[in-house]
Amino acid sequence: MSMEAYQADSRSDSQGFFTILIATTFGGFVFYHWLAGGGLRVPRHSRLNACIANLKQLESAKIQWALDNKKPQGSPVAVNDLVGATLYMKRQPICPSSGTYFLGRVGIQPSCSQDRHRLPAPRKGS
Repeated sequence: MSMEAYQADSRSDSQGFFTILIATTFGGFVFYHWLAGGGLRVPRHSRLNACIANLKQLESAKIQWALDNKKPQGSPVAVNDLVGATLYMKRQPICPSSGTYFLGRVGIQPSCSQDRHRLPAPRKGS
């Protein structure tokens, strides 16, 4: 291999490396800003459904707690009564839309501070 061919070969290798370096850096930059901007956006109806599922779990935990502790309708319920390693829920649920959950008393459905994040009304006769 002549010296000129070797020099031409090494230039193309360094250019290829430089291209890969630029592409990787740009890709990392785009990925970082995508994540910082919130990444994948969860559709609003998915967040609503997840919140309603959390409310159903809270309601079930309240009912079971009231039955286990012989609590009458209207008894106050605290998060500490329901959430804990050995209690009805291991972790306190969090509204995916940053709402705040309100437990309510026994016999009253829990609610969320976000609009439309409500449990369906109980059916008559159940």
